[in-house]
Amino acid sequence: MLFKKLRGHVKIIVIVVSIAFIGGMLYMGGSSFLTDDGGQTAQAAIATVNGTSISYFDFQQVYVSQLQQAQSESGRLDGRMMEIIKYRTFDSMVGNILIEQEISNRNIRVASADVNAALAELKEQFPDDEVYRQQLTMAGMTEADLKSLLEQDLRIEKLIETVVGPVDLDEDLVKEAYEEVRASHILIRANDTEEDWADAQEYAEYVLTQLEELEFSQAAEEYSDDLGSAAEGGDIGFVSRGETVPEFEQAIFNMSVGEVSGLVRTPFGYHIIKVTESRLAEGEEFEAAKPEITAKLQAAEKEKMLSSWFEQLRNSANVVINDHQLLAIDYQLDGELELAEVHYKRAIEENPEDGYLYASVGDIYVELENIEQAVLYYGEAVEKITNDGRLFFTLAQLYEELDQFDEAVVAYLRASELMPNDFQLLFQVQSALTLLERDEETEIVTERIADLIKRQEELQQLQQPNQVPGLEGLEGRDDLEDLDDLLIELEAGAEE
Repeated sequence: MLFKKLRGHVKIIVIVVSIAFIGGMLYMGGSSFLTDDGGQTAQAAIATVNGTSISYFDFQQVYVSQLQQAQSESGRLDGRMMEIIKYRTFDSMVGNILIEQEISNRNIRVASADVNAALAELKEQFPDDEVYRQQLTMAGMTEADLKSLLEQDLRIEKLIETVVGPVDLDEDLVKEAYEEVRASHILIRANDTEEDWADAQEYAEYVLTQLEELEFSQAAEEYSDDLGSAAEGGDIGFVSRGETVPEFEQAIFNMSVGEVSGLVRTPFGYHIIKVTESRLAEGEEFEAAKPEITAKLQAAEKEKMLSSWFEQLRNSANVVINDHQLLAIDYQLDGELELAEVHYKRAIEENPEDGYLYASVGDIYVELENIEQAVLYYGEAVEKITNDGRLFFTLAQLYEELDQFDEAVVAYLRASELMPNDFQLLFQVQSALTLLERDEETEIVTERIADLIKRQEELQQLQQPNQVPGLEGLEGRDDLEDLDDLLIELEAGAEE
């Protein structure tokens, strides 16, 4: 709760959060990962950023903290997810150091009075001082730690002000952001061929002539290929700028209320559009909304400018990575797959029992379109990690690429066996086996899906208060009806 209130206290910091973790936010009272010890720490550094070291010890502290947070939010983490979190942690720490360095280089300071004012504002969000103290204790912090965090936040605020400065908006941008148009449309879809587009145009022109006799809503219900809006007489509700494709937007914002367009071509096909309402940027309502709209537009522009500035800062930084796995990911993101392969293999030499490193090499070979090597490395991965169904599923798909269908079927079945509670994976396996015309194996997976549906039904019944076993009280349970329909479809598919 304390940190939620702290983050809520500093409004503009949300712009920076998307770029890098904020200073001391990564620590609940640990040591800083910024070191300046004449190179002594560099020997045990996972990386250096413009000469500043990130030690393995400090990285592990942050990494474990991020793993714990991710696990609390998502449950069990597999090795692939842990690799992603590892790189994101590293990348965020690099960004954090760059921000720290910029603050230092620009000699940005904050007065004690400003820090005390920020602390007082934060305290006001708690019911009383006792609750505030309890939250500090639960966070493992002292008030001095909290003031240090607030001071860092204020420094970052000043950095942002220095980098971005005030943002002046053109009045027309505010007006455009306010204006909305309510429209209805009739869509005649077209595919990729010129012949299909010609047919769609001819049919749309015919529909246009029908509007001489039919109400627009009637024509939409009868002719529109956009079934969702057709059921509403073509109504798509209010539309703001930037919410539709440019061709559609240009048409509706240049039409009067009640006007019906000619044919408007978009990537989806031909549209016939009718504007039914408009909200113009004028009058008391617009004037009342202007401050909020202006603030949102300014925040968006600041975020854009800040992101561009940080990207330049990151690209110009001298970042030396000493960890082979992190280096491999970095090369992979840059599209340098051969170098990524080299460093993943070096990471395997250091950690030969980490099956997920083999899977990562397999992914590199997939990108290099070397499926034979990808299969070899995924085979190594599942030998070392025997309980991850996703690895077996990927291996099965690779076997299919090589037309090794018997091996693919075995891997598909193993994947479904290891992940009996994953609807999506089970359906994917069932579909793959059906396409391979493996009826016996398809039936096995269909039964596993049926078992999962049954378990979920039983769980739902147990969660219903005063639920009597049997059919009583099941009337109106749309979710159970959907499950029954799904089971019927699966059984029918298996029979076919």
